[in-house]
Order: sequence, then structure tokens, then C-alpha cells
Amino acid sequence: MSWLEQLEVGHSENCLVTAGHAFKMFLWILLVLVSFECRLEQRANIKFCWKSGLTPINAWRSLCAAYGNDCLLKAQVRFWFRRFASGDECIKDKARTGRPITRQRNMQQISAALDQDRHKSICQLSEEVDLPETSVHRVLHNDLTMSKKSCKFVPHVLSAEQQRHWMRLSADNLDLLRTVPRFLEKIITCDETWVSVYKQ
Repeated sequence: MSWLEQLEVGHSENCLVTAGHAFKMFLWILLVLVSFECRLEQRANIKFCWKSGLTPINAWRSLCAAYGNDCLLKAQVRFWFRRFASGDECIKDKARTGRPITRQRNMQQISAALDQDRHKSICQLSEEVDLPETSVHRVLHNDLTMSKKSCKFVPHVLSAEQQRHWMRLSADNLDLLRTVPRFLEKIITCDETWVSVYKQ
């Protein structure tokens, strides 16, 4: 029994993919492949028009007549004319090295700048790390999960070092609570910041 027949019959009770989903996925993959083949075919036709001495506009008009709505854009036709004129007559895309890894570097730069002074504004950080304010804002809130509270950026999730620090402070306060009478009466609270005014 083929895999398609198994999907149609529902051979496996745990099968999450139905025949309808498999067919839709097959059509989508086919559409992508046909689209790629169509682009290569149009590029070959552009190359023919270029070798025949047509202008990019006339070549584009010919493609529009032949391919209708699936025709490449004028800018794409001009690009391929320039590429062929430069001596590169290959109709396939050039290999790409991928997107440069800048996100990690941006996160490190912004984090280092905040470690020096957490009171900096987004505008100041933007100037210091030479990034647009929107990028600094995105890194702070999405990548570093920080928000502005009491005029300085604080992380939503504490790092391991910060957790140890707060555990030590909490343990010290618990020790003081056990040993010092009326210790809680000597603590003043204000807007998420605990200030101890205890004197020995």
C-alpha cells in the first residue's frame, strides 16, 4: 500500500496528516516548482531578446503578452539585461552566503552599554552603538526582554548572577528579621524599591 493510499484510508489512528492536507501540501510544492521553472523560462526568453537586440521595455512587453499575470516585473527584466550585458549570461541565481550575523553583535553591544549605565535612554543607546532607535528598542524589548522602570532598564527575567545576589540579600534580611526586634518596622518601601534604614 502506498503512502498516499495509507493517508486516504487513514491507516494509522495517530496520523495527524489527512489526505486533504497532504494534497494541499503537494499542490503548494508543485506551485513553487512551477513558479521557479517559469522564472527560469522567462529568464531564458529575456536572454534571447537581449541577444536579438531588443530593448528591455520591448522584451518586457513580449513577456507580458506570453505570460500575462505571471510575467516578471520591468525592473527584473532590466536587471537581467544589465547582467547579460556585463558578461554573465547564466540564467540561474548566484549562490548566496546568507544574511550576515549582526543580531548577536547588536545584542552584545547594547547589553554592554547598559551594563555601564542602566539609566541611558534609547536615544543615547542608539547614538552609542550606532543603530536606529527602532532597532535598539526591538533588541531591548524582544531579545533582551527588558523594560524601562524607575528610569533604568531592568530585565524581566533575572540572570543567574542577579538571582544569587537577590537570594543573598533576601537571606540577610531573613536573618535580620529573626535576630533584630521590630525589624519590619524599620523598612521603608517606595515604588518597587526596598530601602533599609536599619542601624545597629
